[in-house]
Amino acid sequence: KRIGERVKVTVTSMLQTSAGRMVFGRIRP
Repeated sequence: KRIGERVKVTVTSMLQTSAGRMVFGRIRP
């Protein structure tokens, strides 16, 4: 269960960073 939680955290962090980059890219072309 701990390993699964770690994987979820890493995946969420990766998605958040990718989404943030997309947003910043749109704001600052």
